Amino acid sequence: IVIAGGGYIAVEFANIFHGLGVATTLIYRGAEILSRFDEDLRRGLHEAMVAKGIRILCHDALQQVSNAEDGLVLETLNNGTLQAGVVMLALGRDPNTEGLGLEAAGVAMDERGAVIVDDYSRTNVENIYALGDVTNRVQLTPVAIHEAMCFIETEYKNNPTRPDQNLL
Repeated sequence: IVIAGGGYIAVEFANIFHGLGVATTLIYRGAEILSRFDEDLRRGLHEAMVAKGIRILCHDALQQVSNAEDGLVLETLNNGTLQAGVVMLALGRDPNTEGLGLEAAGVAMDERGAVIVDDYSRTNVENIYALGDVTNRVQLTPVAIHEAMCFIETEYKNNPTRPDQNLL
């Protein structure tokens, strides 16, 4: 299997498939897997994955995937041709904000459709807030839960509390 992506989903599945005995290659456009995580942790995990036999190709991306008689042929940006039986795309998420009427309400969004918020999850429109995967913050369930707890402290308990992204 070739897994495209370098986030926690890609890394998790690379380890699962490798653990099941599947030859596994992880291809990631960035310099290092898990780019939003602690540097020592991601470097150590990268080295451990390579040591146990997972091939990791950083600074690379899939350009084309074609059918072949014996599986799939993958053309990459920097490592030439790869062969695989299966390709998994774990390339992140785009916020699902289309059709919510945010534009009509005047809510500012970035080029990917993520709602732009301040440190307290407030948008540019009074009384409209955004949390979790619709923002451009770290897209992890525990982060969204923490953001929600901070929102409750700020808005309902009159205790201004910002999510601390440095704790990740």
